[in-house]
Amino acid sequence: MADEDGVEEMNGKTEELALDNEPYDEDENEYEALDQELDQLNSCLDKLESWNDSLHSRMKDLLESMQMSRDQTKGQTNQSEKEKV
Repeated sequence: MADEDGVEEMNGKTEELALDNEPYDEDENEYEALDQELDQLNSCLDKLESWNDSLHSRMKDLLESMQMSRDQTKGQTNQSEKEKV
């Protein structure tokens, strides 16, 4: 049971209870927790976006390299066929 100051002893831990004349800040704590979770999610999304941009750039470079290689191979094949004729 709480004393006159709103302090209650439970399981060896002292907890302060919200009194009727004091604002209850549970909502504020929930908002802070949600804000921290949103910050963490935002950070994760930023990392994913950065990783995605990097991957996109690397894939574009790879495709360009493969296209150049294919064009060179195709050019060599055409040249070899002309020499045979």
